[in-house]
Amino acid sequence: METFRNITFIACFISIAISMFDIITPEGKFKKQIRLIFSLVFIIAIINPILNGHIDFSIADKIDIKETNEYLMVNQTFYDSLADNYSDNIEQLLNQKLLINEIKADEISVNVNINEDNCIDINEVKIVLAVKYKNKTDEVTEIIKNEIGNYPVKITFMEESL
Repeated sequence: METFRNITFIACFISIAISMFDIITPEGKFKKQIRLIFSLVFIIAIINPILNGHIDFSIADKIDIKETNEYLMVNQTFYDSLADNYSDNIEQLLNQKLLINEIKADEISVNVNINEDNCIDINEVKIVLAVKYKNKTDEVTEIIKNEIGNYPVKITFMEESL
């Protein structure tokens, strides 16, 4: 910590000195060269403690991370949110594909899970359709399999309400 305080002190002192010399330096063709020299002096003054080994940037070989209850809770919340987001995106995609094929789903639910290898698995797809689409069960199943793969699909039908 002492080294960083010294570097800060050196940087402030050199900056003030360079500013004063810059003010008294006459305008002319050597102004750019003098500013370059001042900049180099400043950089050397800052880097000198690092080059002399006063600062060690080594990282410990073994970092002990303790999984507190708070960490586990935040981690679980993250994974739940990710699974919900993924599920919502699949539901929207399937709804769009069904609408393109002139099939209106009353409800689409995709059950997803994030396993210990951080892979997202689709457990089941549930679709609620009106009774009038009863003859399109195979078509709906085919659309789903084309879009997301061969996962269990549960299709239920309900009477349309007036």
